[in-house]
Amino acid sequence: MRASHLFYRLWVDIIVRMKVTNRQFDRNYEEIESLEAGISLLGAEVKQIKAGNIKLDNAHVQQLNDGMYLINAEIPSYQYAFPHGYQPTRSRKLLLHKKEILRLETKKQRGGNCTIAPKCIYTKGKLIKVQIVL
Repeated sequence: MRASHLFYRLWVDIIVRMKVTNRQFDRNYEEIESLEAGISLLGAEVKQIKAGNIKLDNAHVQQLNDGMYLINAEIPSYQYAFPHGYQPTRSRKLLLHKKEILRLETKKQRGGNCTIAPKCIYTKGKLIKVQIVL
């Protein structure tokens, strides 16, 4: 095996280590456009996602006051964290540029009955990313 192929395989293994997909996505939605977004999480939520404990089955993306939010994604409480007042299905802010938010909203308005849904969530290096689809 050439050194460049070995480097590429190691690079891919480091970049995407964990990937959780929305199992109902292919049955309920049709993919028009895809976009990668960061997500704002608490420390215990990061540990749970890296362990693969997240459910995206009933989740969707919605624009609220100051940005796009991931709604109804269930992340159970971490067993070693203090669970006082923790809500597993709370809304989590997606980290997108304003241009990306405007582009998604205009395509959603033009398309009529379009939904923005999360397709998968994965790690990219040390970061956690969400692939959202219109």
